[in-house]
Amino acid sequence: MERKVFDKTQEGSGAFVKYPLDLLQYRHHPKFKKGAETVYMLIVHYYNADRGCAYPSMALLAADCATTDSTIDTHIKSLEELELIKVVRRHSGNLYIPYVPLDREAFFAKYPQVEEKYNKRYKKYEDKKVQKAKYIMELNSTQDISIEEEEEYSDIEF
Repeated sequence: MERKVFDKTQEGSGAFVKYPLDLLQYRHHPKFKKGAETVYMLIVHYYNADRGCAYPSMALLAADCATTDSTIDTHIKSLEELELIKVVRRHSGNLYIPYVPLDREAFFAKYPQVEEKYNKRYKKYEDKKVQKAKYIMELNSTQDISIEEEEEYSDIEF
């Protein structure tokens, strides 16, 4: 399957990079460490559409991330292993081609063990939502509260 290059120049402009929401499920993969997401987004930021790649040095990425070259190298390897980037290694400096993250369905098809972990985490969230709804219903039944007061309780997090 040919991977589509993530090209920040395609829609809109400005001094920001659009965050691909399909990157969120990668956070649940054990090889996607904290910091890899930032390195990925920086590679997308440095992507040059005319040349078809990004070419920031390890030192620049390390400076941008306030970390070391070896940490950047670790993140680059994990991004490459997860097929979020292609690295063309050259003596004069690496070239990076950022790919669009897999959508949720394709990601979980490729990494079914991650889907199980993901579902467990979100089940906890759903359980807390149910607990919150029960709490608000209980408040409503035991107290005569107005709609304004009910809205005040609706943002309670457990």
